[in-house]
Amino acid sequence: MEYFINKRTKTFKFAVNFEGTEFFTNREIRLNTAMDLFDKGIVMPQKIAAAIGMKPAHFRKHMEEAKATNFMSLLTPPSVEQQKQLLKVNPALGKMPTSTPTTTDTKAKRGRPRKSTAELGEEGQNTRDGASNVGRGGKVL
Repeated sequence: MEYFINKRTKTFKFAVNFEGTEFFTNREIRLNTAMDLFDKGIVMPQKIAAAIGMKPAHFRKHMEEAKATNFMSLLTPPSVEQQKQLLKVNPALGKMPTSTPTTTDTKAKRGRPRKSTAELGEEGQNTRDGASNVGRGGKVL
């Protein structure tokens, strides 16, 4: 269409765009295919733009604008919203104990149990007296 119009008008160049027309009826299938490839690391912005009915240049401009306005920082992850809604419904959920042990518990239980001086050999006594294992997490008592 553009070719025939521009052929008649030598000085002016026209771009023809038919809004609302679809060149295929399988846009949803093409978008799903492009997104499946996107999940595998194959990114084709032209295919995605065509599948959602945009020109690739307009799609890229929209992406650049979203990046320039820091749009992604304005979005809230769905899991955070779900947690907020659950706490509104049942406030007792926010008071549940955590399953992670505290740092004092983990430090007290690290390593093997300390031997008494009667059970220590000569090398063990030298190590304990010289504190040569402090650099590896040992204690001086």
